[in-house]
Amino acid sequence: MPSIPRVAVDAGDGVFNGTDTQIEALFENEGRQRGPPDEGTPVKKIRPVTHIGQKFEPLIVQHRPFRVHDLPKSPLKLFQKFLPESLVDNWVAYTNDNPGPGPLPRPRGSREERWKPIRASELWIWLAILLYMQINRRQRFEDYWKASGLSNERPDHSIVKYMTHLRFFLLKRRFRLHDPDSITAGVPHPFSKVAEWSDIQQAAATRFWEPGTNVAVDEGIVPFQGRSRITVDMQDKPDGKGIKVWQLSQCGYLLRWIWHIPGEKFGPVGVEFRCSGGSHPNPTETKHLCATQAVVSALIESLHLDTGNVYVDNLFTGADLFTILRHQGIGATGTVRPNASIYKEIVQLKALDKKGKCDWTWGQHREWPTPNNKVNQIAWKDSALVLFLSTVYMGNEISFRRRRRPTSSSAWMGPIKDHFGENAIMDCELLSVAADYNDLMNAIDISNQYRAQTTTDHRERRGAAKALAWSFHLSVAVANSFLLQKNGNPSWKKVRTQLEWVEVLVNAIFDHYYETGTSRQKYRAGDEKTPFRDHIRVYKGNSACRACNGDQMGFQSRSQAIQRRKVKEQQRNALVGVSDDALNIRATGRPRGRSRKRRRTQTRWRCQTCDVALCNSDKCWYFWHREDLP
Repeated sequence: MPSIPRVAVDAGDGVFNGTDTQIEALFENEGRQRGPPDEGTPVKKIRPVTHIGQKFEPLIVQHRPFRVHDLPKSPLKLFQKFLPESLVDNWVAYTNDNPGPGPLPRPRGSREERWKPIRASELWIWLAILLYMQINRRQRFEDYWKASGLSNERPDHSIVKYMTHLRFFLLKRRFRLHDPDSITAGVPHPFSKVAEWSDIQQAAATRFWEPGTNVAVDEGIVPFQGRSRITVDMQDKPDGKGIKVWQLSQCGYLLRWIWHIPGEKFGPVGVEFRCSGGSHPNPTETKHLCATQAVVSALIESLHLDTGNVYVDNLFTGADLFTILRHQGIGATGTVRPNASIYKEIVQLKALDKKGKCDWTWGQHREWPTPNNKVNQIAWKDSALVLFLSTVYMGNEISFRRRRRPTSSSAWMGPIKDHFGENAIMDCELLSVAADYNDLMNAIDISNQYRAQTTTDHRERRGAAKALAWSFHLSVAVANSFLLQKNGNPSWKKVRTQLEWVEVLVNAIFDHYYETGTSRQKYRAGDEKTPFRDHIRVYKGNSACRACNGDQMGFQSRSQAIQRRKVKEQQRNALVGVSDDALNIRATGRPRGRSRKRRRTQTRWRCQTCDVALCNSDKCWYFWHREDLP
């Protein structure tokens, strides 16, 4: 095999010339050039190898598209496969059976004094309100319950009909996801609090979605701003600070995930891996791999695939991992770093390309098999020299893609600019390994984008378990159910966008649970949709003023006066049987011919639009229409 040309320069020029000393320096500084890694993903640096094999033997993987099985009969039933009613019933029991947060005794008049036990239907209403907030975002939770004034216009939110802000706040604060008296073996805190929900969702994910050939594995972040030993800070992620999760996805549909605890002694939760540096002399099992490679093997094993092809990025790629996956019948493809125990000449080529000294033309490629001939090492000149490892691709397969001319002025961009010339867009011949990698590796990014659409702007700062529940698991339930009906054959009309799907779920939950789940007494008075300026005051017949009685337009909460009247009525009914004048008393407990009801204020003025009687005073007029006095 011909050797790679070297750049003949003096030793004092500081330019790479391919010597062993400079390769050693490049190996040691590779991680620093990319910036310091986060504390949750240590970069394992393995020295380059000096020998290769004779001929690469590709693993033959038959292409198999994914398949969506028969779906439930309604959108709500489909969503409840990822959030079942039995789990919500357990949450209700956990919340009602355990005391609330904070010290005892509490100060008089605190919000905690207004707490009362919840019902399953009320918790479903609370979840629907939370979903509504994810697609109608406001800066603060209380903004959803604020009404418009004469000089302050605000959007109206119909969720206020079902629950007060105080009740929503109390449920959010006192909500319990687990039984504090139970212990989940093998799952550390706080992941044990959502372990039950996580197992249900992962089982439902593969119950309706049969995975195809190509899957992708990558890391993700669940945003969490609180203090916890499980949080990491990854500056290259949109949500830099949060909880790391390893994900396996296909076409944006999340199939499996594993939680992560930062630190060399911890790593992926429930995954056995090798803690020492270097590489194992004969890797045959997952425990022989480092943490980042072992998590890929563990995710694939949990999926129980007979055959397939997994795509990973250079954080995971290594010859040891690909060899173990090949023994399991799984192909693997991914980009690779120069310090990941690849062939020495490839490291030299990459260093030359960074200095703009590589004489390769655009599209030129070359392949080197590993010593066991099971993994192929591929170098391909694109805008930069791209390095791949694969057990599937020979390296000479060609695909066509339409691409744009790059605008960067970096030194290594010369060959691709020469190829484009004056053309802004061209149909280019690309290596299939690069084209397929670009098309299929973004499955995790698509999944993260789906989840980002259904998260609120209010980051959790207290309780990592709640961040996992509402910023990850609830979003996974929405995204996966949406993709199932989008790619399957539902009995209803397919919903095109995820935001529309959330609206369908919110309306379905309200329609199904509002009769017993709402914490507000529901009755309608007046026309809430008509603007305030269109309400007209007219002179008509004599009637009782509704505003003087304490009524307002719209859905109203149950007043204390109504509660007191009901209690007094029950007390009078209880005395009917023992009273000497029982024969002269009605069933309501009132003596005949006499009324205890105080006569309300009468008026001849009324609102023509609402068709209710209102006093001829601005106080009653503005009070009824929920407007501030001018």
